[in-house]
Amino acid sequence: MGRILLEVGVLAAVVVGLLSMARRLDALRRGYTRELSPPADATWTAVHRGTADEHTEVMVVLRSGPDGQVWDRRSCAIITNTDPAYDKLLYNAMEDARQRATLLNSLGGD
Repeated sequence: MGRILLEVGVLAAVVVGLLSMARRLDALRRGYTRELSPPADATWTAVHRGTADEHTEVMVVLRSGPDGQVWDRRSCAIITNTDPAYDKLLYNAMEDARQRATLLNSLGGD
């Protein structure tokens, strides 16, 4: 009879431990998937950067603060660096990105 009580006690302890671990993992999962909101001073700007595969990517970037912390980025265009019309394509893509940045800023950062 004592052995049965001991086994039931150990089984109950294992079940309680598993439930506790499941709750902690769920709390961690919820904490890590919670989206952070950018501060009110964050603004969208148009930028371009070279990629490793000889392309130029034009995008809008949401930045805030004096350090320019990046909160979001959205690609607008990718241009091949060897394209004969590269300058025109870059100019047009940057103009499009500036317009998108203006629109996103007017929407309040959405």
